[in-house]
Amino acid sequence: MKDSITVASSDVSVTMDLAHGGRLSSVQWRDLELTVAQRPGPLSWGWYAMAPWAGRIRDGILNTPHGAEQLPTNLMPPHAIHGLLFDAEIRTGDVGDYEAMVWCDLPSPYQGGRVEQRIVVGESMMTWSVSYKNSERPMPAWLGFHPWFRRTLSRGGEAEIFNPATFMMELDDQGIPVGNIHGVTPPPWDDTFGGMNGAPSVTWPGAIKMTCISKEPWWVIYTRDSMGVCVEPQNSPPHAAALGLAPILEPGEEIRVDYRFNFEVA
Repeated sequence: MKDSITVASSDVSVTMDLAHGGRLSSVQWRDLELTVAQRPGPLSWGWYAMAPWAGRIRDGILNTPHGAEQLPTNLMPPHAIHGLLFDAEIRTGDVGDYEAMVWCDLPSPYQGGRVEQRIVVGESMMTWSVSYKNSERPMPAWLGFHPWFRRTLSRGGEAEIFNPATFMMELDDQGIPVGNIHGVTPPPWDDTFGGMNGAPSVTWPGAIKMTCISKEPWWVIYTRDSMGVCVEPQNSPPHAAALGLAPILEPGEEIRVDYRFNFEVA
């Protein structure tokens, strides 16, 4: 089995790492590598999809229609975080020059569920999609993306984030939303935002502007790392099941989240 898949247009190249949950280990636009390289632990490098939940869940306790379920908490004890793809067995679907699909089956408590990721590249753009198809019992599920963008590239200035949110969620001392919202405070951020008045973007002055486009209502923006920054669309916020904000999928029901990047000279 291959360890990776690469798709490329004339100026965008994307490599999917099959040994690490299908994450994007390299995204290049022209001569610029945008992706934080591999670092210790699975949470802090590459661009990865979050499924069948996105963000932190307090103590790993997932509220479901049939009672509480315990999720793995090994990545951020005592909490669960960012889904089940990190050590999933990734399998390839259709792969072409400009498009690739990979998929995996999920373990308990989402046994029988299936996640697909798809990458499509074009001229100065790419689209990344993740979908989850539920199995045989009603389950909460919400999806998102966690791309680590390099703070500095091989040329140009340091990354600058345009954040058009009109509100953000109140967090507890563990960084978990408690359900209240308030106005946007200045960075640094490790926060959940909503009410987007336009598309967020990341600009490296003198090099590239990357516009981040998704129809999803929630975005986590992270700027507290010396090597990278993150702009993460989600269809529901972290801890969504406990907050009553997670979709409950019936057997066989499917949800999907799309993320488009447009690249241009800055």
